[in-house]
Amino acid sequence: MKKIKLLRIISNLGVGGVQKRMTSILPKLDKERYSIIVCSFKSGELQKHLEQSGISVRIVQRRFKFDPVCIYRLCSIMKKENIDIVHTHCHKPNTTGRFAAKLAGVSVIIANEHNVDSWKSSWQLILDRWLAVCSDKIIAVSEAVKNFYVKNANISADKFEVIYNGVDLDFWQKNIPSREAIAEKKSKFGLLQDDKVIATIGRLHSQKGHEYLLRAARKIIPRMKNLKFLIVGDGPMKDSLESLSERLGIKKNVVFTGKRDDIKEVLYLSDISVLSSIREGFSNVVLESMACGKPVVATDVGGNKEIVIDGENGFIVPFRDKDALADKILALVGNEELIEKMGLAAKETVKNFSLSRMAHKTEHLYEKSMGKKI
Repeated sequence: MKKIKLLRIISNLGVGGVQKRMTSILPKLDKERYSIIVCSFKSGELQKHLEQSGISVRIVQRRFKFDPVCIYRLCSIMKKENIDIVHTHCHKPNTTGRFAAKLAGVSVIIANEHNVDSWKSSWQLILDRWLAVCSDKIIAVSEAVKNFYVKNANISADKFEVIYNGVDLDFWQKNIPSREAIAEKKSKFGLLQDDKVIATIGRLHSQKGHEYLLRAARKIIPRMKNLKFLIVGDGPMKDSLESLSERLGIKKNVVFTGKRDDIKEVLYLSDISVLSSIREGFSNVVLESMACGKPVVATDVGGNKEIVIDGENGFIVPFRDKDALADKILALVGNEELIEKMGLAAKETVKNFSLSRMAHKTEHLYEKSMGKKI
């Protein structure tokens, strides 16, 4: 059987949520069936990971919003490699990549929407609607993302396929850090062994709503001894968030860890995982936290409530609501029995969101789309 030539296009290969999920799933696709190339507008740490997995990577620079040279180079690659399927990710690749694929006459064009992009202007949503016409399918990572584009870009619901993000359950649930390793990691963060730990993991960006978590922490800390908050990640809000923790008088209870490559260990030393975002698509951190058996307190944005079942495996709270966030964290952190119960429920729920299932559904969409073109 002839191999299907697949080109995935992404904006960069840094360690972001979209990038990590793409680089995790590609090695899971059937190597006997797919020949894969990745085009990225910028290189990054994950390029080496892809190349070690036998996936070819091409860096095609995109200099400005509408870059005809970038479109020409992408077209050239598509024609030279006889690409059968182009699959693009996020706004910039979805626009540039779909233009190029249409010009190159590629058989199947698939776009991937990863977020509720409420920041988009009217003309950007109009462009999305136009480009949907030349797309065979648009993958949405949650029903919330699909519904946003149906409502705001006026794209037909039939154009979408919801494929939830998946998590590598073996990685997160096997080779669990020992008690000694967890104790050592706690010490490195300056935590006491009996500290209760609330972790939030994500880029320090306004989208992630860290400000509301810190303001919730101010309410919680006086009512709970030995409580520490781990703010894991880096980004443009780092200095302002550190200043805010100082102004709120909670600096000694908040640890800014910076960017980490030991997220698995961080989650296992934590008691609760919190996502205080004001905008999401379908959070990888929620999946990873639940895979580690951690209850999640998450804001009601994007697809969070499509996996966090309020009161069963975690809590859903309104976004930008520090009081609700504080109340639910308090309800958990002082109740070991509830933490354990919700953690077990979280591990059970996440079985339906495995990386292998995500890969299978993606392959099924590819085969179905190719079949319609034969």
